[in-house]
Amino acid sequence: MPAASLPITPVLAAQLAAWLAEDIGRGDLTAPALGGRSGRAQWIAKAAGVFCGGVLVEPLFRQLDPAVGVRLLVADGEAVQPGQCLLELEGAAAALVAGERTALNLAMRLSGIATATAGSSCRNSGSTSTPPQNTPAALAIHWARPLRPTRAGAVRSPRPMSSASQAAS
Repeated sequence: MPAASLPITPVLAAQLAAWLAEDIGRGDLTAPALGGRSGRAQWIAKAAGVFCGGVLVEPLFRQLDPAVGVRLLVADGEAVQPGQCLLELEGAAAALVAGERTALNLAMRLSGIATATAGSSCRNSGSTSTPPQNTPAALAIHWARPLRPTRAGAVRSPRPMSSASQAAS
């Protein structure tokens, strides 16, 4: 499988760190119970769709522990089926547990957008290709950008990982 590439800019790295900080808060309560053990994890697709966000999993977990290994089995933008293994993680169990929810939320959000975009593109044009501005990498960069208020003071779109958007989901 060809590896997808997404430049991890300082802005994107800072956004990943902010999402981790928001999720972990004052600390992960399970980490002390894991006592330095190592672990493995797999992501299994629950439904058919388009996978997106895999390119962000490694940099996200590297912020918690640089030794975490990530093996992507599905490329960003690839169609997936229920039960298909998407990626494998290996490393310190405390890092895997601490980053799990943030990574899954990010990948589920981006995969949902990619799946909806792919379906919309196919319905509207009769083709199976996705416009370049709607590719998974472009969506990941879009959702990682800081939001700017409009002239009326309203925010243009919800932050993908904020408490408000999680509550609305």
